Amino acid sequence: MQPSPLDLLHYYLIDLTITPETVKASEINRGANNYPSFDDVEFWSQVEHRVRRNDPDPHTFMIMLKLKGEPKENSSFPYRFSIGAEALIQISPNYPAETRESLIVTNGAAMLYGALREQILNLTSRFRYGPILLPTVNFLNLIQKENVEEKQKISTVKKPRKSLKDEPKVKAIKRAKVKI
Repeated sequence: MQPSPLDLLHYYLIDLTITPETVKASEINRGANNYPSFDDVEFWSQVEHRVRRNDPDPHTFMIMLKLKGEPKENSSFPYRFSIGAEALIQISPNYPAETRESLIVTNGAAMLYGALREQILNLTSRFRYGPILLPTVNFLNLIQKENVEEKQKISTVKKPRKSLKDEPKVKAIKRAKVKI
């Protein structure tokens, strides 16, 4: 075990909705772990991260993760949910600048996912149909998508830059919507 180059300074919820569906408890498809199975669920994630504008060597990032789950048609999955959080994450100044964004996206999103997974588990345990445990995931596909987008940027013609007063105070670097 070794210390992570990332430090989760703080996180907070920005969205939380859990709605029980009308299903028969005896018809809920439970997996080997006795939690409702996600086989019949549309499950999405959205990840964004930002740094301060004009920071040539950023070490503090804001990351946002939103999750949404809805039962597919004729599903016995007992809940419809939406949850989101934002986190302030600091990266070690010794970590190479050229790979910071990849680490923030994959590991930062994974840190937040674990926190949201636990929140959903705890909250649904107080509902009629019992707790749900979100599936185990990783966010490596965001890095692969990022690499493709970077190659596309290289081959496009650059547009003239706007003046600094026209730029937002926070520059959005990464936004990806991923279906899990």
